Order: sequence, then C-alpha cells, then structure tokens
Amino acid sequence: MTNYKSLETFKVKGIENWGIGLSDDYKSFQTKYKNFLKRVCKENGYELVSFMPSHYKFSCFIKGNEKFVYISISDVRFFRNEWFNNILIRTAESEKDYHGGVNQYTSLPCLEAKIKSMFAEYGDVCGSNMAYAYWNKTGNRYDDETIIA
Repeated sequence: MTNYKSLETFKVKGIENWGIGLSDDYKSFQTKYKNFLKRVCKENGYELVSFMPSHYKFSCFIKGNEKFVYISISDVRFFRNEWFNNILIRTAESEKDYHGGVNQYTSLPCLEAKIKSMFAEYGDVCGSNMAYAYWNKTGNRYDDETIIA
C-alpha cells in the first residue's frame, strides 16, 4: 500500500486560503497529492493519464487494465478534510468521460484499494464508506452473503 504520510500534515493544520490566488500551501498540497497518485499508479501498473488542477481542487483520470477511473476532490477551502475523508471516484469510458459510472466515495487510506476494486471484477471491503460491501466492475454492490467463492 502506497504511503500517504506526506499529506497527513494538511489534515491536521488545514490549507491556507489566499482567496483569488493559490496559496503556496495549496500548491505544496496539490504537488504532494499528485505525487502520491503517481506512486499508486507506478506500484500497481496503472497510468495517471490526466491531472486537471483547478482553484483549490483537482480531478484526474487513472488508466488500468484498459479501463478508466475518475477521481475528484472538493474545494479544500470550504470542505475541510473532504480531500481525505470523502474522495469522489467512479468508472469512466475514457479520459474525457466526465459523466461516467455511479458516483462512489472513499477515504485516502482506502483510495488505492478502491481503485484496484474498480479495475477488478470484484472489489475490496475498504471502499465507498460501506463496511463489508463488494463492488463489481459495473458498480453494483454485493454483500458478503451474495459473493460466491
């Protein structure tokens, strides 16, 4: 599992807001988050195909197993720690598909497992803030009782 410790300091102290300009604090945060995503991709044989910075938020597409996943974080000024606890993630048809599959949410500690589960047929219990739920590649939920080994 990829180490996200370099981002934890922002969870504790928050991210400085300079209003209409990006703060140095946010620029550092965004660089560290992007580097974290690059490490996740490198360690799992995926590719960070696009990274779209915006004003105190960003989104990106990751490609793996000929499939795409879209990830987005909310504006860090107004949604403190949502970038850590509530990351939007969904399947996509391509790196231009902003509508994609069903919106799901996960936390930073579970993000790598959630990406893996979206690229695989069945997922991992770590994603989408639902304990003991599995997700197949179309975004359908399966409880433990319905999984056939």
